[in-house]
Amino acid sequence: MKNQAKSQSIVVEAASPAQLHWHFMEPKCYAYCTESFSLSLLPIVTHLTP
Repeated sequence: MKNQAKSQSIVVEAASPAQLHWHFMEPKCYAYCTESFSLSLLPIVTHLTP
């Protein structure tokens, strides 16, 4: 999943003002990915959408 996030981030950064949003149904996955993306400095906005 991290590789996919990095790949999508590269595309979005090259296509400014595009934004990348990921929606998660599971709180654990949402929390993990939110922290992981933030620590990796990926421009991904995460949403918990149960």
